[in-house]
Amino acid sequence: MTVHFAGPLDRARAGDLLVPTVLGGVLTEQIVPELRCAAIAGPANNQLATPDVADLLHRRGIVWVPDYVVNAGGVINAITMELHHGTALERASASRPSRTPSPTSSTRRTVSR
Repeated sequence: MTVHFAGPLDRARAGDLLVPTVLGGVLTEQIVPELRCAAIAGPANNQLATPDVADLLHRRGIVWVPDYVVNAGGVINAITMELHHGTALERASASRPSRTPSPTSSTRRTVSR
């Protein structure tokens, strides 16, 4: 799979996934015929210039994932961190015993002076 992070002028490049990242309204009726990708999924808000562009993408067989769906993972992660005071990885790491012996463990060596 090839992923292409696109600017407004890169729309005609071939790839499996087009990722509009900054500007909204970049998918227009004029641009859709030039697209050579299988899907579009990016965080840029309001990627479609008009609602009719969604129909054009569908007719071309290009899967379009709306920005609010793409961005939902970030929202879910932020809420999880707020409610649980950290990420799942941080909580899992905190609950595992450390592999580094502590100074009070039985593996401590005595240093003679």
